Amino acid sequence: MSFSRVLSRTCFHYRSLFTRNQYSAVNLLNTNSRVSNRLLDNKARFFYTAGISMAEENSKRVKISFVIFETGEKVEVEGEIGQNILEVALANDVGMLGSCEGYVRCTICHVYVDDKSKEILPRATEEECDLIDRALDPKENSRLSCQCILSKNLEGAVFTLPLTTRNVELEDSKK
Repeated sequence: MSFSRVLSRTCFHYRSLFTRNQYSAVNLLNTNSRVSNRLLDNKARFFYTAGISMAEENSKRVKISFVIFETGEKVEVEGEIGQNILEVALANDVGMLGSCEGYVRCTICHVYVDDKSKEILPRATEEECDLIDRALDPKENSRLSCQCILSKNLEGAVFTLPLTTRNVELEDSKK
């Protein structure tokens, strides 16, 4: 994982998840003097740009679309290769949530994948399949967006957000 990718992941985590990334933040401070000391307090965002050309930057970006099931609205966005679909949706304010932050504990980021992209994506793990079975209105093309990694092959992929989602993690914690 590139230095700028590690830095952006470290800088944009929520306060509740900060302790998980504290070691990374300390190492970044030791290796890059431009990182703000306020990063450790999680009170500041730091934007780091690597010295790469626009052509290189554009070659690392992929255009995908989200369809809002309720309205039928299609939102076209760009994401970086290596991001998961949930990260792309959150970065572009598509209206998706991710309760467990990608730890495969909830079904909030449940999406329907178009047929072409379904063939491109790796098969869902058993853990992911178990959660999808508990999602509201699962279909053959259901996936958890936190488990779908963006690649160049997914250029033009369409992900449909279901009408309703279910927070399995929250329901399990109440038992």
